[in-house]
Amino acid sequence: MVASRFIGRGKPIVSVRSRDEEGNYVYKNTLYDPVDYPLVVLTNGNSASASEIVAGAIQDHGRGLIVGETTFGKGLVQRVFNLPFGAGLTLTTAHYYTPYGRLIQRSYASGSLYDYYNHENANAAPTPQLPPNPTSPVAPNAPLTQPTPQPTPAATPSGPPVKTAGGRVFYGGGGITPDYTVKPLEVTTPVRARIYEEAFYFTRQLVGGQIAGLESYRLNAEPQFGRNPRPTDLPVTDKVVEAFRDFAKRDAESGLKPAQIERGLDYVKLRIREDIVNAAYGGDAATRFLLEGDPQLARALELFPEAKALAENVGRRQASE
Repeated sequence: MVASRFIGRGKPIVSVRSRDEEGNYVYKNTLYDPVDYPLVVLTNGNSASASEIVAGAIQDHGRGLIVGETTFGKGLVQRVFNLPFGAGLTLTTAHYYTPYGRLIQRSYASGSLYDYYNHENANAAPTPQLPPNPTSPVAPNAPLTQPTPQPTPAATPSGPPVKTAGGRVFYGGGGITPDYTVKPLEVTTPVRARIYEEAFYFTRQLVGGQIAGLESYRLNAEPQFGRNPRPTDLPVTDKVVEAFRDFAKRDAESGLKPAQIERGLDYVKLRIREDIVNAAYGGDAATRFLLEGDPQLARALELFPEAKALAENVGRRQASE
């Protein structure tokens, strides 16, 4: 249904291949005339199953670009057989393949179940630089300053090469490899988890007017929902950062050391600013603020001209064949 909105009428979206040829089937778009605007799809390691079918179809047909991380690799067709005492047996009966013949399923023949569900992509791009200082004024409609994109690593072939629309070559058997690999902002390290928590408690006191010398940050009213903050609204100044350092120093339970704060200073400012925006304008505004510094989204926005050119070139090539 979703892929039919973007893939040409009558074109294949996914195929099912089983041991028994009678169980083979090709699903095509028979529902819609697709839209023709540029398309960039974001994926990560948790994109699985139906989302991989959509991403693979878009990539195979040259309809758009895939940006982010290699997908999970879940392309199994399964059937549940009922057993006595309320038990059941899930049996894999077929696999899903992209329109040009790439196997979506990642192999689980070797390694532990833990490794399968917590796989790391050895070809992933290095973690990008942190977002820019979130308090720096930005002119309206100005392009976002983002980390320098990393080149897409060469895929490790885990299946036969498959030439797709436009002559591009991809490999199957390991999920959908993005056209441009971009790592997300790192937020899961222990130090960043502590910064996240400490910034929250600090900001509660800041907007409550309890930080000496920063009483101007006190918020008396309910969040002003529906508004977006200006860069000059309640900025994270050097004075605010110094107050955070003192706050973390007094909080023995935080476990944050001064050197850790300095190394993660941009992340400290990002989280304080997010919490201030959340308190002043609500959760939606805070989410929009974070998206402005998201490296994957920023790269996707940069790639719309290339996505448009790809779709047009593939369309002209197919029309001449």
